[in-house]
Amino acid sequence: MAGIDNITKEILQDARAKAEGILSEAREKADAIRSASEEETAAILKQADENAAAESAKTRSRTASAAQMRARERRLSARQEIIDEVLQKAYDRLDGQSTKDYFAMIEKLLEANVTPGKGVISFGARDLGRLPEDFAERAAAIGKKHGAELFVSPTAENIDNGFILKYGGIEENCTLAALFAEKRDALRDQVNGILW
Repeated sequence: MAGIDNITKEILQDARAKAEGILSEAREKADAIRSASEEETAAILKQADENAAAESAKTRSRTASAAQMRARERRLSARQEIIDEVLQKAYDRLDGQSTKDYFAMIEKLLEANVTPGKGVISFGARDLGRLPEDFAERAAAIGKKHGAELFVSPTAENIDNGFILKYGGIEENCTLAALFAEKRDALRDQVNGILW
């Protein structure tokens, strides 16, 4: 029986040696898999960090661009408000001139807008009430110089200032509001050039 015991010992030793080899090989494979997994995880984390950094940079850039755009819009809006305020003050100044200066301006407007033909100059109630005594004669002289026959209407128009020049069915609106509206863009550009 000693022979069987020896054979059994030998078989067990061989089995242990094979098991040890298999375990050793399994440990090596596990270590290799773990190492490869750690490298892959590190690469994935690195890529994720790079992607996050790139996305964060894009977000910061978009946010900065949006903030700059809003700041530009606010500056432009503030400029427009200032320009509108300057234009309103210019309008108020022209409208609030002394009677003498105001009607001197009206005569220049008439000179610039008169055309040949028979025409009627209509004022608002306020201007009719302060019309210089000799204005009708001065207006007629301006008209005559341009081949027009001009008369001042005794009926008030529904306007604040300036006048409406009527030739038959054609009307030329020469109120300050109309003139400012017509020249608004050009006036804005001039004020903008002066202020900035």
